[in-house]
Amino acid sequence: MEIKFLHTENISVKEDKEIDEIYEICFADVPDENCELDFVDVSLGKFLMFDNDKVVGCVSIHKRESEYDGEEYILAGLGELAILPKYRGNGYGKVLSEKAIEKLYEISCDVACLCVNRKHSAYKLYQLLGHTFLQRDAYFIDALGKEKTNDSVMIKGIKNKQLANKILNTNYKFHYGKDKGYW
Repeated sequence: MEIKFLHTENISVKEDKEIDEIYEICFADVPDENCELDFVDVSLGKFLMFDNDKVVGCVSIHKRESEYDGEEYILAGLGELAILPKYRGNGYGKVLSEKAIEKLYEISCDVACLCVNRKHSAYKLYQLLGHTFLQRDAYFIDALGKEKTNDSVMIKGIKNKQLANKILNTNYKFHYGKDKGYW
């Protein structure tokens, strides 16, 4: 397996098609409305996992400015972790996630967040990598400009572990920021 990081604008048409096919398989249970209205943030790039020339797994990284309790910071995240079923169980999800976290550190992100369905066991991987569930709703702006909430957000300190701890242990409103969508 080969893993490469590509900025969003450098992903080829062929790779983009293969990524879409992976998403159709891996996120079949996600309602279309969520995809159209909520998951609209454009990623900085993706780590792609190749078996020969074919994309068989990927994870996106995101980055934006945000604010928590009057403190401005760089919020980042990994999203859309997806691996074709026949490649699962080999640790590839962990490897892709670790590479994404390393990249978030490299590009000076303070805190990372991600959304994962609490009913799926995938959250255990993120816990293993140091993410913790936020025990309250997270807020974001959808594609129509409407503020919405999500109760399945996990937080991890990247460059500012103290702020991540504050987010997890205080009750100020956690918001993805002014940009639309979340990952």
